[in-house]
Amino acid sequence: MEHRCGFRRPIDVAVTIRTHSGLVGQGRLCEASASGARLHTSLRLAIHSVVDVVLPFAEQGSSARRPSLQAEVVRPTDAGFGLEWTQFAPQDLKALYEQDARTRSPRKATISNAHPTKASRHHR
Repeated sequence: MEHRCGFRRPIDVAVTIRTHSGLVGQGRLCEASASGARLHTSLRLAIHSVVDVVLPFAEQGSSARRPSLQAEVVRPTDAGFGLEWTQFAPQDLKALYEQDARTRSPRKATISNAHPTKASRHHR
């Protein structure tokens, strides 16, 4: 039975994943919401384990701290895992959305507009 609810926003942000047991690897967040995200990664993560999703940029005004979101691994997906934030609507989620908006280039939008059938198939 499906229990997810809320608006899932498509994003594309490279992240570092850190487990509490010391495993570190790379992944990409593909969707995010106030309650969680979909993570593409080749890491082997245990269901119900807690991970830190480290964002690839420093906080504004800080050259040292990279924001991170703590999440529980709640389900496997075809290309990774479904995550649930340990805190609903975590503070650094806004930084994640802002980073995604900054990395989306006008060139990508132009390519999508030039091939509307390909773009619309991609988003279904």
